[in-house]
Amino acid sequence: MESLLSEHATKEGFVLLTAVSYNYREYLLNLICNLERLGNSFQHMVIAALDKEMYEWGALRGLPVFLPSCQLNDKNTTISSGYDYGRQNCRAITKLKSHSALEVMNAGYSVVYSDVDVTWFQDPFKSLHPYTMKNSTALMIQSNAPYAPHLADPEVKFKPHDSVTDVQSEQVSNGFRHINSGMYVAPNSALTRIAFEEITSAAAIETHSEHPYFYGILCFKLPSHTVGGNGCEFRPRSDRKDLTSSKLPSFLPVHMFERLEYPHGAVAVGSNALSIYTLGVDAFEKMTGKKAVLAHNNWIIGRDAKKRRQVDNDWWYIEKGGETGDDLSGVGLLVAQEQFNIDVTEGYDENSYAAHNLAGRLALSNLEDGFDKLPDVDLKQAVEN
Repeated sequence: MESLLSEHATKEGFVLLTAVSYNYREYLLNLICNLERLGNSFQHMVIAALDKEMYEWGALRGLPVFLPSCQLNDKNTTISSGYDYGRQNCRAITKLKSHSALEVMNAGYSVVYSDVDVTWFQDPFKSLHPYTMKNSTALMIQSNAPYAPHLADPEVKFKPHDSVTDVQSEQVSNGFRHINSGMYVAPNSALTRIAFEEITSAAAIETHSEHPYFYGILCFKLPSHTVGGNGCEFRPRSDRKDLTSSKLPSFLPVHMFERLEYPHGAVAVGSNALSIYTLGVDAFEKMTGKKAVLAHNNWIIGRDAKKRRQVDNDWWYIEKGGETGDDLSGVGLLVAQEQFNIDVTEGYDENSYAAHNLAGRLALSNLEDGFDKLPDVDLKQAVEN
């Protein structure tokens, strides 16, 4: 993992991390295709495989994937019909994401984390530049608080999606248990690692998803507390003996992203309280007067329903034939070229998929050392032979 992180980190020491299980692999491919369209952030992406099937599948395709120390072990559960929002199997897998981020930070790197169901409209590292500098200290995180600022009566509830219950708009971004752990920027520091240690420890002994524990540790459990309507101060537990002589800052600042710029499924605008998934990004931006950086496809139950509203908005970027994850189209060739120094000349396109998979098979044979240590190979010649 260390060599993979070193290869993909920005000069400021950040990687773009996502974590995914085998049954959500097509969402991973869609995220990759999305990032390719926007700029260079894809080059800084690393993928935490949350089960061994995902790791093997990713390695076979030359993706920058690693297997964290915690993963799912039940293959029958892993490749089931899917992890739906609110279900117990979804809650179990979300807890592994913060473990993966902590492992990356323990290796010495900072994290921009994005769930695979996030659609980016701007290049992540360009849009997040103020928060990903060498001297960045604040933990920036997406709010998950429902928000419908244009409702005439703020007490009136609205429905983010037919599959979920009605919710009420919240003026503050840091309302109780309304942190979204699916998108954040975590500059690496001793205090950030301590915060994630406490989050993962608390989540390990409870049954909820990891969202409530992000809020509980960062904003609610004393001595941590909220600040105004848009932030928190994380303060380590006073009973931690390992911190008694440490010269750490007194707190870690936590700030929520602006919800109209980083909307989720329960951010709605207009008198009818319509989300970015109903309006589309152009109409949403026109009504808010702000540029949307991303849209997080949550507040919805059902993997097919989640995919459908991305497809309906033309935010499903996998090329035809790649929906199942068996054909990466242009993505596979790009990854193979970057990861394995493959020189595929013009006119060799018909063999790119074969070269790509050969690269993956060679990588899989070197799993113990990490596929990023694979020596350069003339894959064109190997495939033709």
